[in-house]
Amino acid sequence: MVFRVKRLLGFVLISPFLFASCMSYYQRNLEFNQAFEAGELEKAKGVLEKDTKAEERKERFLHYVNLGTVNSLLGNYDESNEWFEKAYVFHEDERKSGGDVVATYLVNAAATLYLGEDHEHLYVLYYKALNFMKMGRLEEAMVEVRRMEILLNQLDDKYSSEKKFDKDAFVHLLMGLIYDAQGDINNAFIAYRNAVEIYDTEYREFFNYRVPVQLKKDLLRTARQMGFRNEVSYYEKKFDMDAPKPFPKDSSQVVMFWHNGLGPVKDSWEIAFIIVPAPGRRDLVYFRNDEYGFVFPFRVNDDEFNSLNDMRTFKIAFPKYVERKQIHQTASISYGSQEAQFEKAETINQISFKLLEQRMLLEMGQAILRVALKKAAEHALRENDNQGAALAMAIYSYASEQADTRNWQTLPHSIEYARLTLPAGENSIRFKTGSKKIEMDPMGVELKIETEAGKTSFFTYHSLEYQPVNLTPNYQ
Repeated sequence: MVFRVKRLLGFVLISPFLFASCMSYYQRNLEFNQAFEAGELEKAKGVLEKDTKAEERKERFLHYVNLGTVNSLLGNYDESNEWFEKAYVFHEDERKSGGDVVATYLVNAAATLYLGEDHEHLYVLYYKALNFMKMGRLEEAMVEVRRMEILLNQLDDKYSSEKKFDKDAFVHLLMGLIYDAQGDINNAFIAYRNAVEIYDTEYREFFNYRVPVQLKKDLLRTARQMGFRNEVSYYEKKFDMDAPKPFPKDSSQVVMFWHNGLGPVKDSWEIAFIIVPAPGRRDLVYFRNDEYGFVFPFRVNDDEFNSLNDMRTFKIAFPKYVERKQIHQTASISYGSQEAQFEKAETINQISFKLLEQRMLLEMGQAILRVALKKAAEHALRENDNQGAALAMAIYSYASEQADTRNWQTLPHSIEYARLTLPAGENSIRFKTGSKKIEMDPMGVELKIETEAGKTSFFTYHSLEYQPVNLTPNYQ
């Protein structure tokens, strides 16, 4: 890649400084975050709605998904889906148009239009599917899950690493639950089987997962209902359990998703690079960091070689995730003597870290080019005795080099689920949480639910609490 210093000089000298605030995205939205995390959802919604210019900003994707999340928690499922669909359409349109490439290379990633992380697009569709499931509109829910599958196929094409995350067991679990609720037992069995396979391979390798016991039961039950004797025998031996009987026809099913805690927030960190000319060449330099073993080659022309050869070292800011650790480690739902433990189905926290890791080399390559362009332009100004412009370029280079700390911060840390069989009608179930340090709450929370005979009802509960985190101090 060849540097074009003169082009950068023109951009800087004729354009206003496009600096993002030194505050992190979380800090810039503190009023909303504090209301949301305190469970003051109407207040949080009001904070978002009074921001009349939010849809004009580069973070409008996050405005859409935050409104979608808050409305979902408030039970405004149709309104929630309108906002999530807006986020989905926005991303699809901008992805096809190519986005803010110039700002990425000449200013910083934080100054570009935020399109959302790869996994965030998946959860836009998850929330839409979940809203439809809670409204009993299962065909529409399946459409959203199919969209999730298409996005996963796009991820498979995007990343070339052999150890990449491109299969999501949770998507297949959702498919299985929807098919099961529709009475399509054959397709439910296939989806459950696919979920078991991914939990037992990729999820075990990447995230140290185990196959949820409830998923094992549902796979065996649907195999038995379909009369798949070989499959029943195989999975009974594999899971060391007997295949459950079909659900009583006059009963109802309750599947509850527990959204536990909050996902990670983005912070920034810096890494130092040295510039090393390729031996005997003036068309190639290396940007090297010995601590982490990073080496990035860049092709340059003769003028750019002279400029960069005088730079020696520089630091670059990168985004990183900071985990917001869960307070609650366990939960259960019960009805009378029947109790079901929640089991982990998806850890958004781990997936966030994994996908950022997968694209970090690309992120570093862009950041190195961005800083090198600005530093080379500063050097060229000094060589031309334009000290005032060089000083302005130096200030610009320092102030504009910031990590992009934007991300969807109202996502849960993890998603767990449990199933109960209840009599049809109005029922009261009890939801309890606990942790390694805190015994299971003996009382818990009583939840009133209405169910129908032969039907499956879907519900959610979001525990917003998390352990305090330390973010980079705000030096502004």
